[in-house]
Amino acid sequence: MVWSETLPQGCPPSDALEPNNMEVFRLVKTIPPTEVDFYSHRKLEPEKVFHVSECIARSISVFNDLSACNAVKKLPKFKNETFHTIKMLLDSECGVVLNRNGIHHFSFWMRDSFNPIERHEAIGVEERL
Repeated sequence: MVWSETLPQGCPPSDALEPNNMEVFRLVKTIPPTEVDFYSHRKLEPEKVFHVSECIARSISVFNDLSACNAVKKLPKFKNETFHTIKMLLDSECGVVLNRNGIHHFSFWMRDSFNPIERHEAIGVEERL
């Protein structure tokens, strides 16, 4: 399997699942989104120390609930920023997902062949003052 980023051994985890027409939501900086909107934390900040496994640091966050996704906009680290909410429908050709917290957040590892820019639908914007 070829992934959108180089992943460490054993990543994605063996319990990650192929989505089957899974509707997910993600916050992006621009509409239309750019490639950067789908970079992992590791790719965005290669030298940063994260408090999650390297595998998780190389995934992107998606939510299976619109309200849960939009709640992220209220976190202090996103103060004074504008975010757009997009929706995507994921299938097995897109990659794999893993629910880590038992609720609405999923780590998503994209296959290299998946182009999320072509498969998104913009559904909202929120401006911070």
